[in-house]
Amino acid sequence: MTKALLVVDDVSELREELALCLEDEGYRVFQAENGVQALKVMEQQDDVGVVITDILMPKMDGMELCAEIRKNRPGVKIVAISGGGKVSEENHNLVGSYLRKAQREGADVILEKPFALDDLLKVL
Repeated sequence: MTKALLVVDDVSELREELALCLEDEGYRVFQAENGVQALKVMEQQDDVGVVITDILMPKMDGMELCAEIRKNRPGVKIVAISGGGKVSEENHNLVGSYLRKAQREGADVILEKPFALDDLLKVL
């Protein structure tokens, strides 16, 4: 049985490209543009075993999503990803802070954007 993944990111181009890459690797992939949508998908698709979520999103961010998943579906693996927008040393530090907070909220793995597909595949 193919493992089902959920990709959550408010940037549609990135979300769709990541979903296509993962489908090419044999995964069934669902998509959501924010945490609220992600929880709805997970209600309908109980076979989702991994959630790959951005941190900074409208409506419900990735940290809140991590906490909700841990509370309601503790067996789901969570991969938190973030790039935090424009690259600068200050922003780089903020991204690291967001990712560490996501890990405290329940993320199993954190990856800073941009990341190589191979790096993601290794942690799935």
